Amino acid sequence: MSDSSDHKGTVRRNYDRNADLYVGSRRMQDGNLRKLVALLCEGERAPAGALLDVGCGSGPAVPLLSGQADCFQGDYVGVDLSAELIKRAVAEHGSAGTFVVGDAERLPFVDGTFSIVLSNSVLHWLNVSGRDRNSYIAMTEAYRVLAKGGLFVASISGAGTASRFLQARAEILNRLGKQDGNAGGYSHNPIGSMHLHEVVEFLSRAGFAVDHARMDYEAVLYDDPLEYQEDARAYGYDVFLASVRPERREDVWSAIGVEFRCIAGAPYLHDQYMIYTKARKL
Repeated sequence: MSDSSDHKGTVRRNYDRNADLYVGSRRMQDGNLRKLVALLCEGERAPAGALLDVGCGSGPAVPLLSGQADCFQGDYVGVDLSAELIKRAVAEHGSAGTFVVGDAERLPFVDGTFSIVLSNSVLHWLNVSGRDRNSYIAMTEAYRVLAKGGLFVASISGAGTASRFLQARAEILNRLGKQDGNAGGYSHNPIGSMHLHEVVEFLSRAGFAVDHARMDYEAVLYDDPLEYQEDARAYGYDVFLASVRPERREDVWSAIGVEFRCIAGAPYLHDQYMIYTKARKL
């Protein structure tokens, strides 16, 4: 089975099934979100009008944005592929916004609807082999639903993120591939981490004027690498193990953990790189 087979369905099922675990394991994503909202509010006031949060999850951006009245006071709309996370967002923040199940590559909104589109830690998941650079398609959709003068702000996983965990995964899955007669078939990076120049190129091709783009090194300290692996379970278990038969996944996940511990040691300083960008529809 190819790693890229039904990738989007795999992502959806992962978040639907692991919603409880994900909501309780968001320390990295919440840190990214705080920096992204700060970037949105940096400099001039954000354009008046509605904001669309692409990949909104259970709605953590709602309270952050409500505390930025000097920057943003418009309506909030969240869209996410996971129906389970949208359910949670409605339960927790339904009175403060509108939440819709939808696809970043086919946003269910008419042209020019929003003044701001925000996307936190989402678009790299679309940047996987065999899928024709669909993170670019999501950027063109953000451009389409923005009004003239609207802002797009995004955080995207940068190249180098989780390198030792991905090394452990590739080692175990390639061993499995050799056993199954599919040697070398499991080595790509399912996170889809991007280079800074790729993000700028995609945004420019989509029609945006890029006001700001940077990649930050955001190391996160774990007492043990297996603590990071449990966070990874919440956001990517089914994606990381898409090529493994379901009945074998827990054994393979454990083997990855053993290999990861050997490579990383303890304590483990997680190698997270994050791209932050702000672009404008002229």
